[in-house]
Amino acid sequence: MRKGFYLLVILLVMGCKTELPGVAPEPPVLLLPADQTPCEIGEVVGEKATVFFEWQAAEEALFYVLKITNLTTEEIITIPDIEETSFEVLLDRGHYYQWSITAQNYIYQSKSPDAYVFFLSNAAFTNTSPAPPVAINPAPGQTVSVELGNIALSWSSYDADLDDLTFKLIIDRVETLDLNPVVIEDLNTSEYIITLTPSTEYYWRIVAFDGQASTESQVFSFRTTPN
Repeated sequence: MRKGFYLLVILLVMGCKTELPGVAPEPPVLLLPADQTPCEIGEVVGEKATVFFEWQAAEEALFYVLKITNLTTEEIITIPDIEETSFEVLLDRGHYYQWSITAQNYIYQSKSPDAYVFFLSNAAFTNTSPAPPVAINPAPGQTVSVELGNIALSWSSYDADLDDLTFKLIIDRVETLDLNPVVIEDLNTSEYIITLTPSTEYYWRIVAFDGQASTESQVFSFRTTPN
């Protein structure tokens, strides 16, 4: 009886993949669509169009996960188990998107160090609003040491028309940004230094303006440590 059990276990093991990679994949490098560019669309289907995504093969990777975020609607599309280094996706036209790739094997995973932003062109247009700004520093939800004294809030945005952008920064202690907001307007750079207060939750938003239209970011937040 015991010999039969051992034989069954051996057969089951031999029937499974046993050569599992023992190291993490290399972080994948993104290729197309390129960062901060209008995207050349493929087949158009009504208000949608196919977008061709491509990245470099990562050492020790067996498959990839493609993550696409619509920066306008905040909808996230996740496509797992891609075995090739390219994939086509049907997306809504006239929106900004952010995309990244995660390389995986049966044990480990490695995410691309960058996330690219592109604009999926609609029909002919006279002006396109800027992409919703994305927080760079601090990362949303991060805890920041008050011992730093101050911190440079930084963000990124992109305009498909390549217009020069100006920014408005709104900072408050509540998520609704209506308690005692500090508003800094007409910023020509994508960072601003603030002084930190201990044990404080900060909420902030960026409004990007291209001279004709403006776009708001999400409300980002971070907290500071006690003294």
